[in-house]
Amino acid sequence: MSARNYSPPSNLCSGATWISPDITKDNNACNKPSAEVSPVQLCAFSLENTAFYSYIVETNGVSSVQLNNIECDNSAVGADNGFQIGFFVGSCGALSKIGCATGSGGSLSATTPWLPAGTKVYVAIDGTAGSNCSYEITAFNATVLPITLKYFTAWKRPDANRVTWMTTSEKNFSHFEIEKSTDGVNFVRITTIQGKGADGKETAYTFDDNEVKVIQYYRLKYADANGQFTYSNILRVNRDDVTNTKVLFSNRITTMLALRIIDMDANDLSIKIIDNAGRTIKTQNVKINPGENSLNINTGSIPSGFYYLMLSADNYKRTFSFVKS
Repeated sequence: MSARNYSPPSNLCSGATWISPDITKDNNACNKPSAEVSPVQLCAFSLENTAFYSYIVETNGVSSVQLNNIECDNSAVGADNGFQIGFFVGSCGALSKIGCATGSGGSLSATTPWLPAGTKVYVAIDGTAGSNCSYEITAFNATVLPITLKYFTAWKRPDANRVTWMTTSEKNFSHFEIEKSTDGVNFVRITTIQGKGADGKETAYTFDDNEVKVIQYYRLKYADANGQFTYSNILRVNRDDVTNTKVLFSNRITTMLALRIIDMDANDLSIKIIDNAGRTIKTQNVKINPGENSLNINTGSIPSGFYYLMLSADNYKRTFSFVKS
């Protein structure tokens, strides 16, 4: 059995989970104490496991957040199960407190002051005395999201980062925009994908980003048919253990094997041609420059047949096949 650590996106303000009048099932079990807000801003003495949420106020007036079906894993030891909640406006990195509340039990409600329609509200929820809890969370006087996002993930592949997501509902929806960043703050759009789902229907989407850096951040922007839009949480992909090197050549050759090697982080490259019986037919060592390199290997004396091309350098080893005719 294998496993990997999971850092919940909602652990940070930038990864705040969008909430609306529709029920969202969530928990704060894997979250860490927030360094972006202080205990006093949540009417708390300390912070242990903070989860961030956000919504947009629909009409002028107060708005509220309701937690229902709260179940905590430390009730058996008599801990003070419950939550401390802070409301904020502004932007991540520059949040301004507008209210806070505390409560315990199976349900909890907290209300904001009067706010104008269109205000984006951030909600920070922390478990009292380290309470790890599952719950259903709902925001009232909040805009209904045009989609219900089941998941949004990004994975590294040998030559690309694959971004995938699934919706379980799309209402009055227009399109997605995938945005990426190298610092998690400044994002640029890399593609637009039209919505193809429907209310109550699961719809999957996939996009491969072929121009990637060692550290890459992604987020989804989803826009409704009226031009209103919201953002997903932010994903981070670390490719420090994956090479971005690209090797291009024709796999059917005659007298010359022409190689294009792009972005190889090495100075010296060993090239071997091996026949189908495992015998080394040709060996060549070359110097590699930053950026793109073009290499020509004379194969005129090699008999026709099936061969392997083996490339070896520091932190790089790949084998390709080709046919000599």
